Amino acid sequence: MDIDNYWYKSGTPTYLVKLLEGHHVNMQKLTSRPYESQYFVDYRADAENPLAMLYQSGYLTIKGYDRHYREYTLDYPNVEVRKGFVALMAEANKCCS
Repeated sequence: MDIDNYWYKSGTPTYLVKLLEGHHVNMQKLTSRPYESQYFVDYRADAENPLAMLYQSGYLTIKGYDRHYREYTLDYPNVEVRKGFVALMAEANKCCS
C-alpha cells in the first residue's frame, strides 16, 4: 500500500498562495513564536496578517498554550501538511519570481 499526501492533494489552496503573495511570509518564523488569540481569529480572507487564514483553514493548528502569558504556539498539524504547504509555496515562488 502506498501512503501519499491524499488530504493535501484533495484541495489545492490557491487562495492561500494568493493571500500570501506580497507578504513575504517566513513560515519558520510564523510557527516559532507565541501569539495572543486575536492574531489568528481574524475572519477576513484579505487580512493584513495571513496567520488567521492559515489557522482557520487548517494549515496551522494550536500546539501549545502558556496560561501565564495567555499565548498560543502554532505549527503545522502534521508532516503531510508541512511538506505539502512548503512544496506549494516553493512552486509558487519559482513560477512567479
